[in-house]
Amino acid sequence: MKESVGIFARGICMGAADVVPGVSGGTMALILG
Repeated sequence: MKESVGIFARGICMGAADVVPGVSGGTMALILG
C-alpha cells in the first residue's frame, strides 16, 4: 500500500512539473528516482 502511495505522489509531482516551463515530467522522474 505504501508503495502505491509513493507512486501516486510521484505522479502528482510529474504532473505539476509539466506545468512549469523548462521542467519536464521525465526530469522529475530522474530526480525522484
